[in-house]
Amino acid sequence: FTTTSDEQVIYLRRQSFDLFRNEKWVTDDSFYDFAFDKNVHLYGDNEVNSPSYVYSIAKSLADKDYTKDLGVDRSQFPDDLFSEKAVMNQFSDSFAPSYIPAPLMITPGENNVYIKTTHSEVYRPYDTAGNKLGISFEYIPETESERQAAANLDMTENQFKLLLSYGLTNGDVTSNQALNIYKIYALYTDVSAYDDKGGKMEALAKSITENCKNDYEKAQALVDYFEQNGYVYDNEYEPDDESIAYFLFTSKRGNCTNYATSMTLMARMLGLPARYVEGFAAYEKNERGEFVVRDSHAHAFVEVFITGIGWMTFDPTVPGYQRDYSANGTNFDVSTFVSYFSRIALFIGVAFVLVVFVFLNRIIEVFFRLSLKFRDNGDRVIRLY
Repeated sequence: FTTTSDEQVIYLRRQSFDLFRNEKWVTDDSFYDFAFDKNVHLYGDNEVNSPSYVYSIAKSLADKDYTKDLGVDRSQFPDDLFSEKAVMNQFSDSFAPSYIPAPLMITPGENNVYIKTTHSEVYRPYDTAGNKLGISFEYIPETESERQAAANLDMTENQFKLLLSYGLTNGDVTSNQALNIYKIYALYTDVSAYDDKGGKMEALAKSITENCKNDYEKAQALVDYFEQNGYVYDNEYEPDDESIAYFLFTSKRGNCTNYATSMTLMARMLGLPARYVEGFAAYEKNERGEFVVRDSHAHAFVEVFITGIGWMTFDPTVPGYQRDYSANGTNFDVSTFVSYFSRIALFIGVAFVLVVFVFLNRIIEVFFRLSLKFRDNGDRVIRLY
C-alpha cells in the first residue's frame, strides 16, 4: 500500500481480544452482549473508536463554566490535534488485499464504502458483486503532536468521569455517550480471568509506573521497561513453561504475543483500559516507497485508552522483529534462508542416519564382497568361513 503520511511503521489491526483465560486471549460474545448495543459493535461502528471523539468531548466540556472547579485546563487541548488526514491505497499484483485497519483511526466518507466487517474483525475489500479489488480510504494517523498532547494532559480518570457527569447533567453529553465511555473503563480493566499469583505482576506494574503523572506516561513506561531490562525478541524460543509469568519474570525471551500480553495485563492492573490486538506491523518499503506487507509481518501490539484522548497504539516488543528484506535491491531475507537451510540440513542428516541404520547389514556385506576381490582364493575361503 501507499500512504500520504510520513509514518515509518503503520499498525494494521486485524482482531482484538477481550479476556486472558487459561494463558490465551479469547473473544467472548457475552462481553459485548452486556457491554454495548448488539447492533453497534465495539470494533465496528461504535463512536468511542472514532478518531478525536473522546478528545473532542473532553475539550468541549473543559470549556464550560460549570466544570471550572474540576481543575481541568482547556489550554491543554490544542484545536488542530486531529486535523491531519491521510489517504491509504491498497493494491496487489498477485492477490487482493485481505487486511486493512479496523475503524479505530478510519474516518467516515465515500472512500470507505467498500470496507466490510465480519464477526472476527477481518476487513476484506470487495465490491458489491463480491469481486476482489484494491481500495482507497482516509484515516487519521497517530502523530507526534497527539502523543505530545497525551503526555502533557494533566487529567485523571476521576476528573474525566466528573466532566462527563457534569456534561450529562447539563445536556452537553448524551446518556449513551457517557455510558459507552464508562463501560470502557469497566470492561477493559478486567483481569478476573487471570490468576496473578501473589500479586507479583501487579506489584511490578506499580513499581514501573510509580513516578508517572498520567495515563500516557504509565503506558509508555510499560513499553520502555522491556527494552531497558534485558528482554530479548526470539520467535523460535520454546520455553520450559509457557505461562506469561514465566516470560515476564524468568526467561525474558519471547515473541510479540508475550510482550503485548504482558503489557495489556499490567496496564489493566493499573486501571488503564487496554486491549490485546493482532494484525500486522507494516515497516518494509520497496524502491518505489510503497509499503510491502508479508505474512512474516504479522504482529501483536497493545491499545490503551488514554483519559481525555481515547485509544492509542503502543508496541512493547523489543527491537529485533523488524527484519531487513533488502539486499542489493532485491527482496532477500537472510534469516529466513538460514532457517530453511538449517531445517533441510537437519532433515537430510536424520534421513541419512535412518538409512544407514536400516541397511547396515547390507552395507557391511557390500564392503566385505569388495574386499574379497583383492585376496587370493585360499584367503577368500578362510574369510568367507
